[in-house]
Formats: sequence, C-alpha cells, structure tokens
Amino acid sequence: MVISINEGDSTTLDQRIEQLGVAVGYGWQQSADMRLGVMAGYLNGNITATSAFADAQDIDSNGIFAGIYGDRTFGRMTLGLGLAGGWQSNDSTRFVNDNLATTGGLTLGESRASASYDSWYITPEASLATDIGLGSSGVVLTPTARVRYALQAVGGYTETGSTANASVDGYTLGVFEGNLELEASKTVGIATLSGRAGYLFRSSAGDDSVPVTMLGITNSVGIGDTDSSAAYLGASADFALAPQASFVLDGQGYVSDDMEGLQGLARLAIRF
Repeated sequence: MVISINEGDSTTLDQRIEQLGVAVGYGWQQSADMRLGVMAGYLNGNITATSAFADAQDIDSNGIFAGIYGDRTFGRMTLGLGLAGGWQSNDSTRFVNDNLATTGGLTLGESRASASYDSWYITPEASLATDIGLGSSGVVLTPTARVRYALQAVGGYTETGSTANASVDGYTLGVFEGNLELEASKTVGIATLSGRAGYLFRSSAGDDSVPVTMLGITNSVGIGDTDSSAAYLGASADFALAPQASFVLDGQGYVSDDMEGLQGLARLAIRF
C-alpha cells in the first residue's frame, strides 16, 4: 500500500493519493552476472483533490499491469533496465456548487458530476548503481543514478448528474524523471535498515492543456505541465520474516520551492 500527500500550488489543489495492489512475479539468474524477471498484478487507487471548502474531486481506479526487468553487473557497477505498462478504469465524482440543488432534502446548494473513462500507461526506466562496503562496520553505501519516462493516455468523457456537466477531451500525460541518490544500509538481526538522500528532477513531456466544455463554453485548461525538482530524504526497514517472506516499511519526504510531499509504503512479499 502506498499513500502520498501532495501540497497544491497556484494551479493545482492539495491531493491525497492511495494505492493498494497485489503482484506476482518470477525471477531467474540468466548468467553469473545477469538477472531477469517478469511480473503482473492488480492495482486499486484513489485520488482526492481538496479545496479550501470541500473535496473538489474524487477518482477511484482499478486496473492491471505487467512488466519485465533485469540487471547486469559490470565489475562493481550494476546496470538495471525495466519496462512496465498497464490499463485502468476510472470513476470520477466532482463537487458542483449549485444554489438550486437540494438532493432530495439531504443537502442544499450541492450536487455531484460523475463520469467513467479508461486510461493506459507505459513506463521504461534505467538505473546505474554500485555498492561500497565500509569495512567491519557492516554499513553499505549505494550511490545510484536513475532515469525514467512515464506516458499515460487518458480517454475523453462527458459527466452526468449535475446542471454543470463537463465534457473533457482525451489527453496524454508525459513525464521525464531523473534522480541522484545516496543510500546507507545495514543489517541488524532480521531487519535491513536504510536511510537515503537524493535530488529529483521532473520535466513534463505531455499535453500542455486539454479542451473542456461546460455550459456551452469550451476552454483549454492547463494540466499542471510545469517542470519541478526537489531534494528528498527517505528511510526503510526490511524485515526477513522467513526464508521466503519479507515485510517492508518505507517513507520518503520531498521539499523545494516547486513541490512538497510525503510518501509512505507497506509491502508484504512472499517468494515461492
């Protein structure tokens, strides 16, 4: 399960993102210096955008995903490559401030516009890392450089259920992401504890805006395509519950003039 809380800015609202999923995979040692793997799974997600007075929009998503990954060692360096993609269905509910709405006497001046639509995405990535042992202390330093591209295509839709339904054209979201990171880790008993610090840069590569029609008027609405960067700090604890089972807790925070956010993760993995 992943929970991410993102603070809004002049063009976006505060957001809370929750994701819960399950995945199965198979990995094998292709050669002495190469590992390969495949995986597939199911993901349920929720995004809530909050204004100063109400939950402005709520989106529930369900989908499937699959991917391939691998890494190869060259001396003390490890090159990792991955490719993942998926499809999801989305159900959206948007708050509408309607002075004439009574909703059967339950509320006054409030209605909801609803819509359903599909989307798909693909994400290739590459990383380069090395492990540096600090002698008898048991601490391992791991500097890593990583690049990733994410593309999501969102289908168009028309809302129903309110007096101010919107029609939204299909659009694409694209992000180039790169980060440099230094992690320190140590195994204590059944737990591997780690802390990390890094710098993240994101550059938009998708559509700048999307046409939206409401009350007979069409406008192009920006979709938050600005570039951003931030320093981040994170920590994790990986517990070896059994020879084939582990439980991971992970947290990370971002801070800069461009973005502020917190992210948490809990994962149970069973190998068989």
